[in-house]
Amino acid sequence: MSKSEKKRSLRPLLFVVAVAGVVVVLRNAVADKGGSYDPADLGAR
Repeated sequence: MSKSEKKRSLRPLLFVVAVAGVVVVLRNAVADKGGSYDPADLGAR
């Protein structure tokens, strides 16, 4: 496998990681509006 082929095979992986990061940020933003966790728990840390 050449270097260019290896780089190209990493692109989909990086895309998946980026999408997963966006999903986590969006879930955190939704949770901040009164989602699944207790806001008092956040202040305890």
